[in-house]
Amino acid sequence: MYNKILVAADGSEHSIRAAREAVKMASSNPEAIVTVLFVIAYDKARDDVLHHQHDGEVDLQYNEHPMPLEQIFGSSGVNYETKTLFGVPGPTIVKHAN
Repeated sequence: MYNKILVAADGSEHSIRAAREAVKMASSNPEAIVTVLFVIAYDKARDDVLHHQHDGEVDLQYNEHPMPLEQIFGSSGVNYETKTLFGVPGPTIVKHAN
């Protein structure tokens, strides 16, 4: 049984499938908690801010990414939290996991 499950998510179909598998694993342990981790690359975030006229557009774009996964976890009844970090995705995910 797993007590902590990390789902690195980017809004893709693969991350949605991973979220569904995490729900299956967490459902067997009522003490399990799933962390849904979104990593926003510095360069992409900077470019998005520079190319959008309103900060609200950028905020909306980044807030929409976790929505499908939050719906999956919210309706499943498993314990979960959502975290958003900035950095290079691969190393940032590994650093967080460690």
